[in-house]
Amino acid sequence: MSARHLALLLSVAVAATLACSKTQDTAPERRIFGEPPVIQSVNTNFAVQDARAECDFTAVAYGLFCGLGGFSDVELQAGTGWTLVEDPVDHKPVVVHSDTPTSTPGVFINGDYTKFTFEVQAMDPNSTTGNNNILLVSSSFIAPESKIESSLVLFDDGSENQFPITQSSIIFEDCAADPCVCAQARYNITSGDEDKDNSLYTREFIVLNRTAPPFLTDCIMRELNVVGTTAKPHSRYEFKIEAVDRQGNLAVWPNNLVAETGDGRFACDGDSCACCMMHYQSQLTDLCSCLDEPGVLIPSQFPNGFCIDYLSVPSDQGGPGCTH
Repeated sequence: MSARHLALLLSVAVAATLACSKTQDTAPERRIFGEPPVIQSVNTNFAVQDARAECDFTAVAYGLFCGLGGFSDVELQAGTGWTLVEDPVDHKPVVVHSDTPTSTPGVFINGDYTKFTFEVQAMDPNSTTGNNNILLVSSSFIAPESKIESSLVLFDDGSENQFPITQSSIIFEDCAADPCVCAQARYNITSGDEDKDNSLYTREFIVLNRTAPPFLTDCIMRELNVVGTTAKPHSRYEFKIEAVDRQGNLAVWPNNLVAETGDGRFACDGDSCACCMMHYQSQLTDLCSCLDEPGVLIPSQFPNGFCIDYLSVPSDQGGPGCTH
């Protein structure tokens, strides 16, 4: 997850930012005008270390090859995929394939991540019917290996508010208008709140393994409408819950929420050549890593497969000249 994505989510409302500035030097529970807000309860069972996401990226892979060379007869295959992972011992990148080939042709992204769901019941004594006096509820944290505190704004909006976020991957993913000319995708992020105006403030936030490619980030944004950040496996997070009213009164939940992220996992399954080329186009590996990977048949020019027929073409003949 890029820093600009996180920064955008953290400033979704100008009013929220101003409120944080107004109260940053105010002691917890201190009254400025009227009664401070009351945090009634906080869900402490907020972390899931092995949440899972699965996405069909077949259209994205087709658009990549169709747009790459104008190939209209691209035929993606079933297969064991191609995934670049970090070796747990020497921390160097290694290539792995699935043990079982997919039964369906195409490219399929899947992975595990840690999901935090913040749920805070809060009210303000000065609220009246139709006039909620709570300005914001937030969850603040300092990311591992960082000294900067970030704040997530929680919402009681029934997930009605949508915050468009541009895709993370270099490969364009919006292929709805033209399967050969994909465009840059924008995904609508929501809070994850289920019921509007019930004084239960909610925010979903995810942490991926830092080695996960941007495909998984985009998969989660596309399918689940949630965004987050990356970190090392088993990173420790501590969250401070606060509520601020419109007069600047601050309430702080006495106990911070603490959780550890899971291992995190990613896999690109299906067409091996397509999976490898998606890694290459995302600047995650070199082109010749894809040599002889099966898949991506283009009968008009590369009947045995793009990674077999094209990548082995010598450089003096206009090819990449890949060799083992």
